[in-house]
Formats: sequence, structure tokens, C-alpha cells
Amino acid sequence: MKKITNYSRTGKYWFQVLQKGNFIWIAFLLIFLISSQSIYSQSADFRQAANERNIQGNKDLGYIYWLNGILNNNNSEYTEGMATLQRLIFEDIPSTPGFNHTFRVKMQAQKNGVHAYDFMIGWEDALEVSETILPGFGLMPENYADLDLNICGDAISASAETECNTAHDLGTGTGPGYTATLEISGEENLVLPGDLPGRTTQAVIALFESKYSGREIQIWGNAEFTGGDSANKVEFVKYEAGYIFYDISWQSEATSVVIEFAAHIAAGNSPSDPPSDDGILGYGPGRGASFINGGPYHVITDQFQNNGETPVEGEIGSLDNQLMAGAVLLKPRCSIDGPDSFCIGDEGNLVYTATPVNIQDPTYKWTIDKGTTNASLVGSDETPTLTLNPGTQEGTIKVTFTVTNNGTLSSSCEYETIIENPPYAGEDGTLRFCEGDPTQSSVN
Repeated sequence: MKKITNYSRTGKYWFQVLQKGNFIWIAFLLIFLISSQSIYSQSADFRQAANERNIQGNKDLGYIYWLNGILNNNNSEYTEGMATLQRLIFEDIPSTPGFNHTFRVKMQAQKNGVHAYDFMIGWEDALEVSETILPGFGLMPENYADLDLNICGDAISASAETECNTAHDLGTGTGPGYTATLEISGEENLVLPGDLPGRTTQAVIALFESKYSGREIQIWGNAEFTGGDSANKVEFVKYEAGYIFYDISWQSEATSVVIEFAAHIAAGNSPSDPPSDDGILGYGPGRGASFINGGPYHVITDQFQNNGETPVEGEIGSLDNQLMAGAVLLKPRCSIDGPDSFCIGDEGNLVYTATPVNIQDPTYKWTIDKGTTNASLVGSDETPTLTLNPGTQEGTIKVTFTVTNNGTLSSSCEYETIIENPPYAGEDGTLRFCEGDPTQSSVN
């Protein structure tokens, strides 16, 4: 029977070399292969911003610490309309033709038919929108210069920390490091069943940009960025399998870069009324990220791109930052419908009806400022409806309704009612009555 061999001529050669004991040649070959691979590989550090530090049981809101993992209600407090800060550091980037690089990331755009992350923004916008939605709450640092942003800190390798600090410190004169601003553009609409008419991705982005003057991310490096806006940009690529894809492109001889972007958390109802006050347009009640059931949603690194060819930079693997829906709070808002005035002597009570919006495990509470009246509570003051006996003394009543979500975020609205004596005198000039009393005729 003919013996069949399955190794190639090259394999046969090395088999013969091995038989002859020429191990040194094999050693040289292995060293060459390993060194060749190291030339065309780079490392990546991908982390996101947790904004609630717990120090001996005390919450420290607004101090950023960076982690590669899950943002949850033990380490973070975000609201719909805010954005999670993402930090991507590359080291040992190999040279490419024209020093052009394009890296792709994807963000989970929908889960279980509900919007999750709807578009990309920059860090500066993310910090500003946080303060706009919740002024005074201090959920995020005030601005990019705030030391609580901790740009290059926490759970980071020594080399990545060095490169991050170097990228932000280098440059000419006394200014910051080499940096470029990358404009974000090109998103198409992701329309999901249940979205309100006209509440498209492009409409949401348009209102956001009108409030925050465009969308840009920042990239820092240990060498100058060249090529202008055409070479340094962020472009929408596609929606696929529930994700929105972006290509981040830059031109630079830098061997290390820090890419700073943020993933915008989709809103259902707008946190403010009108939405133009905070630039957040919602997709409709229950259509925002806090209503996602089940596991977390993701921001994931993809790969370097090279027009369909194998990229010079090689692969870095899939790095995944996650956000639990439980870490996404809703900022409630409310309005009140009630009587503007009441005439002493009329029958009936004062009834106020509050309409809370963006509620999430809510509690309700009314407070009553009776002024000079002797009005009194009828029934409960812990439901959206309040009933008061107007009493018999004139003055102004001010009622305040407060809705609190999850024992954390609250919003209040007010309403005033004037309690007045009968303004009209009867024919004898002494008996006074209220407007519209069918049993009386007025002389004044």
C-alpha cells in the first residue's frame, strides 16, 4: 500500500531539519515570528466613568473613577438624557500609509424594542448636559478642567497612565498636549415601534445640537494631528444587530493616543418642559433607556479599519463597557391644574390635580401654605389629587406638589388660589354675594 504524507514541502524540510538536530534554526525562526508580530501590534485600555464613589458608606457624587466593567446603581447615578464618558487609550500604534488610522466602535442602540444609546457626543457636552438637566446636583464634574474628572486615573496600567499623561501634557509652549477635535456626523434614523411621531434620531440630535452647539469628540496624542477635518472625524457607519456603529478617524504619527467620547443615554419623556430648555427630546413615554428590562447595554470596541483589507494595526479584541438600566434614573417633572380663585360663600371644595411625568417608583407629597385663610385638608396629601376646604377667611393659598423617583430625584410644582369675599352687593346694599349667584341681582 502506498504511504500518504500530508505535510507540505516546507513542512517536510523543517521535519528533516528537526531530524538532523538543527534546533538553532528553529529557535531563530520563532524569534523572528514573535518579533515580527510585536512590530504590528498595539495595546488598548478601554474604560468608562463611574460617578459615585462610596467612601466608608458615604456617597461622593461627581468624582469620576474609571473602570472596565458595569456601571450600576452601586457605583453610578445617571439620568436619561445624560451620557456615559468613554476613554480609549492606544499604545504602540504602528505606522500606516499616510499615517491614517480608523477605528470602529459600536454602541447598543436598542434592546427589547426600547432605545438605549442613541448617538455619540463629546465629554464637554456630556458635562454640560448633566448640569443643565439637574442643576446643583453635582452628578458630574463642572467642566473639563475640574480635577474630579481624573482624566488619566484609576485601574489603569502604568504604561497607559504614562501615555495618557504624556498625551495631555506635551506640545509647544505652555499649552496642552497635541490634540484634535473630531466632528461627529451622518446618523440615520432608528425608528422603533411605539416611538412618538416625529421623534426620530435625527430630530433628537438636531435639538441637542441647537442647544449645545454641535457634537465633537477630542483625541490626544504624543505627536501632532495633521490633515484637517477631512482626516480627523467621526462618521456614522450603520445600524446592525441592535447596535449603532461609528468610525473614528485620525491622521498622526503618534504612537499613543487617547480618544475621549461619550455615549448619549436615550430619553423617553424630555426632562424639561419645553424640551428646548435642556435640549433633550424624548422618543415617547416608556421609550427611554431606563425602561430596558433585563441585562445591561453596551459600548464595545470593534477593530481598526482599512477599506476592507487587513489593517496594519492588527486586532485588539473586543473590549466591553456596560451600563445597567438600574443605574439610569428619571428626572420627574409635574404640572398642576386647579382653581384660580374661590368666592367665600360658594359651595364645594378646592380640588387640585397634579400630573407627574417621568415617574419611576414615585412617592408624592403636597405642602400647603394657607396664608391668612383658614383652609383645611380634606383626605390625603400623598396622592396626585389634593382636596381642601377653602374656609371662611380671605387670602391666598399656595400648594406645592413634589414627586420623588426612587427616593432620589425629585421635582416640585406650585399653584396659587385667591380666596376672596363676595364682591357684589345686593339691592339693599348690605347682603353681598359671589358672581353668578342666580338668587341675587347686583347693584355694583
